[in-house]
Amino acid sequence: MKTLIRILGFVLLFGPLPRVFAQIPTPIHGVTVADDYDIRTTKYLNQVLPALTGLSVTPSVRTVFTLEVDSGQQGATASTYASAIQQIKSSVVTSTGQHPYILGQPVDSSYMFCFTEADHKARWNDYVNTLGSNIDIWEIGNEINGNWLYNTGPNADTSGEKCPSGWPGGVPSTTIQDVANKMVDAYNIAKGAGKLAALTFTFCPTDLPAPNQPFTWITNYVPSTLLNGMDYVLISYYPNKSACAYGLPTASDWVSWFGQLHTLFPKAKLGMGEWGYTQNNPPSNLSTVLQEGYSINPSASLPAGTWAGGVFYWEFGLTAVPKTGTSKSGIKSDWSDVNTDLVNQH
Repeated sequence: MKTLIRILGFVLLFGPLPRVFAQIPTPIHGVTVADDYDIRTTKYLNQVLPALTGLSVTPSVRTVFTLEVDSGQQGATASTYASAIQQIKSSVVTSTGQHPYILGQPVDSSYMFCFTEADHKARWNDYVNTLGSNIDIWEIGNEINGNWLYNTGPNADTSGEKCPSGWPGGVPSTTIQDVANKMVDAYNIAKGAGKLAALTFTFCPTDLPAPNQPFTWITNYVPSTLLNGMDYVLISYYPNKSACAYGLPTASDWVSWFGQLHTLFPKAKLGMGEWGYTQNNPPSNLSTVLQEGYSINPSASLPAGTWAGGVFYWEFGLTAVPKTGTSKSGIKSDWSDVNTDLVNQH
């Protein structure tokens, strides 16, 4: 009775308690619908939906929200995505009878530098408050340790940085510490809404400067609140040498990296984030690239229940949509290959 009275008092003072979402069943069967093509466009969404609901497993759909100058706002406002996200969430996977899970990414690593901390926080509040009822997990930081997320400092990589033309307020000066601050802000907003939070690190041992190596970055910039509070911690990796000179990691690499992540984030489920080819044209061995990603499974070296799976194939929206015929990338759709690998995923 005392507990009930306390809860009722909290509700009267502060409003309803946030809904706490259960973790997604493992393995997570990840696919990414990035902003290469716009799910807000009816024609494209009508191709995406069958590609998702036709899969033999229930997918977790990683949605990357676009960056654009929209009605004077910094980035597309969340309300413009409400209909598309609701349609994805309410769709039913024929083979499982379940609704897809959705992982929302309001800010991609490629354009985090465009935001001041205040504007970044505003975008996060907009997306969580507007779309939260249909988003299962929020990605609070994408490739968070990358040196292209900021534009000021000795290790900043500004070679590919570009904000939309007419970006309100211009491009701010951002530092590596600003990136960490934005990560914490996003975590607090997501968890304050009772939602699950995922944090993604980029791994490329040969290409990242020392301060951006993932375990160094974690030590220097991730506070204990996140170390002990993250629900999911993911690795983003592109195995082709044009994206990472290290190339395809070995099985022992995965064991070592995920083992270290478990030590640092003891309560988090671990898995793969982005996986793809990052080239203008798909490689001739695209099916091999998919198999290499979806077959990653270091679970035997981790405590039971730690391995989550994942492998959010970045180019799904380009190469696997529509299900049959010619994909958006101009090649034969590889939907069938993706589906087979998802079924065999561990």
